[in-house]
Amino acid sequence: MYYLHIDFVLFEVFQWLLSVIRALGTKVKGENKMPYHIDHWEDEKIVLVKNTGESTYNDFVEQSKEALALARSKNAKLFLSDCILLENKASIFDIYNLPKVYDEIGASRLNRLALLIKAESPDAAVFRFYETACRNRGWNVKVFTSYDEAMAWLKQ
Repeated sequence: MYYLHIDFVLFEVFQWLLSVIRALGTKVKGENKMPYHIDHWEDEKIVLVKNTGESTYNDFVEQSKEALALARSKNAKLFLSDCILLENKASIFDIYNLPKVYDEIGASRLNRLALLIKAESPDAAVFRFYETACRNRGWNVKVFTSYDEAMAWLKQ
């Protein structure tokens, strides 16, 4: 009887520790991959970032570094970030600071980034704020609810 209670308490403590580790943005060995996938469309010279779940500030920083490295290796300057399945877990302060990361990782202001979101996204205002924060700092970023419009803007 007491063994069952101790096991339950240990399990709860373990779950709490995992939640603290995740909140700090630390990867746990054996945990799922990052909540995004990065690909390159050779014909279009576009780097695609497909967001697939909860993303923190650290996830956004890592995906920016990975996408930029791929773009450099493929001589691409166009980025499409599919945020339709994204669940934003970054604070508004973190979103405001993301454009500063682009300078730190050596991104070019000649790059273009289109963000594709759901029209009814609960984070639509956050995405629009991000767009404004980027554009105010000279980054070519625009939010779209239509794939066709996003692609047309990237190709102009």
